[in-house]
Amino acid sequence: MLVLLIVATSACGDGDAGGGDAGDGGRRRVVISHFWGDVQDVWQEAIDEFEKSHPDIDVEQQAMTFNVHYQKVQTASAAGQDIGDLVLLEDWFAQELIEREQFVDLAPMVARDLDTSAIFAASLGTYRKGASLQAFPVALGSYPLFYNKDLFDAAGERYPDSTWTYDTLLAVARRLTLDTDNDGRTDQYGFLLDNSGGFDGVLYSLGGAVLSDDGTRSAFGEPRTIEALKYWTGLVRTHKVAPPNASVMGGSSSGGSTRPFETGRFAMAMLQAAISTYRNVPFKWDIALPPSGPAGRRALRYGAAFGIPKGSKNAEAAWEFLRWMVEEMPAKYADRMFYGQVPNSRRLANAPEYLNGTPSVNRRVLIDMIDRYSFSYWRSRWLQFRDQGFLPQLDLMVIGEKSVEQAAADADKRINEVLAQ
Repeated sequence: MLVLLIVATSACGDGDAGGGDAGDGGRRRVVISHFWGDVQDVWQEAIDEFEKSHPDIDVEQQAMTFNVHYQKVQTASAAGQDIGDLVLLEDWFAQELIEREQFVDLAPMVARDLDTSAIFAASLGTYRKGASLQAFPVALGSYPLFYNKDLFDAAGERYPDSTWTYDTLLAVARRLTLDTDNDGRTDQYGFLLDNSGGFDGVLYSLGGAVLSDDGTRSAFGEPRTIEALKYWTGLVRTHKVAPPNASVMGGSSSGGSTRPFETGRFAMAMLQAAISTYRNVPFKWDIALPPSGPAGRRALRYGAAFGIPKGSKNAEAAWEFLRWMVEEMPAKYADRMFYGQVPNSRRLANAPEYLNGTPSVNRRVLIDMIDRYSFSYWRSRWLQFRDQGFLPQLDLMVIGEKSVEQAAADADKRINEVLAQ
């Protein structure tokens, strides 16, 4: 940590990375710090458009890799160093910063300048502390049911629809799990287990939960959760419609470094809705609503939000850029800027430029999920109680090294230990 603080101090000590009161010609300078480097050109196009109608504001973007951005935000915030005027946050690592109230309260600006019916207002809850709003989400996502249309077509199966339950998913997955070359080994699987937020949607739809409703204790060891976990593990252990290593291949809560669905060997998966990252998949695919379970249809909601650090010298100008994105930004940018995730602007989300973007899939599903079926339970120490808490135990129960009951009890204990810190 000391080394990181020194690096952060050195990096921020030269120049005015956070912007001064005014830039060239008296223009207010806004620095956007983000980790979306591969769409930096699209962001620049939008920034240029903004500057045409706001000649008094100069916007600069600083794009870096996620890990560098994450470390910079954490260390610079702890050291009180400059980190820009608009800082991109993900739900999970925003929570500690929100607790420490590192950002300007945006609630008065939203109330003054924005009709919340123009956005998906439920998304704001993740970034509140009390009455204050510590960040504003610009893009939203969930975990729809991805399906390989080629595999469905070859088997003569109907595509998933809103009538599906988890019993339906299992029945179809069994029919789509095949040994295509008759060598005694499965070549095609009906389902892909992934440890990211698709798991949460299944768990909660089946009546289970990770945390109690108030978020203060674990619910992983409760009977309702154990029953839901038996469905998840049964996909591998009992029904063999998913390989035992798929959850490991899927990686951690952030989705992992490999993307098994793209191999074409899996008929279905519940995956993060960054759909433009699947643009070059070599088979036909689409998305559908996740199935419903005894507790209804549930889908974990996530968001990408910008906070304005309290050290920003041009907070009003930074907010003006966020407001412009919702109310005035041309729709032609909405799809490419956010990797196909839903813009937190109903105007943009319902625009033909977004709905008919590339790849061409049923994007209405994503809007419907956020509006009607999404939930979130983001809180501080989320990564610790997830990636270092229940996910290792989940893998052990999937591969059969522990019983569901024992692994759930061990996960329950670890989650509570993390929450008590």
